[in-house]
Amino acid sequence: MLALLLIRIRDEFDLLTVATFTGPTGIFRQRAELTEPQGDILAKLDIPTPKKIVEGSPAAEA
Repeated sequence: MLALLLIRIRDEFDLLTVATFTGPTGIFRQRAELTEPQGDILAKLDIPTPKKIVEGSPAAEA
């Protein structure tokens, strides 16, 4: 039974994506909005919501 629960949790979080954006001022990585089930799982497990901006770096000076 626990295995089925863990499979459902894994399947739900497999949907969470991170996109990389590149522009003249640099590069940043941002996660997608959480689905309602993802937010519910995090809340029930008392896990903080991941940051929206995962990583950022300024453009190299020419």
